[in-house]
Amino acid sequence: MYGQLPLGRFPQRLRVISDAPSVLWYQGNAKQIDFENTHWCALVGSRNPSEYGKKITYRFAYELAQQGIIIVSGLARGIDAQAHRGALDAHGITVAVLGTAINHIYPREHMALAREMVSSGGLLVSEVAPGMSVASSSFSRRNRIITGLAHAVVIIEGAQRSGTLPTVRYALSQGREIGAVPGDIIRPTSFVPNMLLQQGAAPITCTQDIVELMA
Repeated sequence: MYGQLPLGRFPQRLRVISDAPSVLWYQGNAKQIDFENTHWCALVGSRNPSEYGKKITYRFAYELAQQGIIIVSGLARGIDAQAHRGALDAHGITVAVLGTAINHIYPREHMALAREMVSSGGLLVSEVAPGMSVASSSFSRRNRIITGLAHAVVIIEGAQRSGTLPTVRYALSQGREIGAVPGDIIRPTSFVPNMLLQQGAAPITCTQDIVELMA
């Protein structure tokens, strides 16, 4: 039911990060996924997004998946779930990096989503073995794997004190291409993407912008 990917089977871009996991547990058919020769895009952001954020995430994930790009996110509420849902509805492949043990889906309401991802050719992955407990820091540390798997990381929404900022720091330390969706300046969840745009992140206003970011 569960398999192991040792370090030697990771895609090169994940193997070379400074704190690469020694092994990844997975559920799904990893042999059918091209880790090296397919573009992977991380769509990440707030667990409490606006309706605008949800719509934008779903649209980007759907249109990217239609082009054969693998969508990676964290199966959390909000932006993550919309990213996975959009890719699935486009009959594409999406990968979730869990902050829990591979046999423990969190949040529980995403169990059906996780099963659909696996049955549709996607993967669930975690560095935590089945049955093992995790610390709260595991949810932040799993973000280094999300960004490590991706060729580009797109920030949809994130408040000033959200978990989105650690994800950005991981992406920067790994040298990933970073894009950000411009947001309403009075909306709290626009803080992180608008800050990144001020600092030179690529502005993302359509799916083609993301495709060009990965070119």
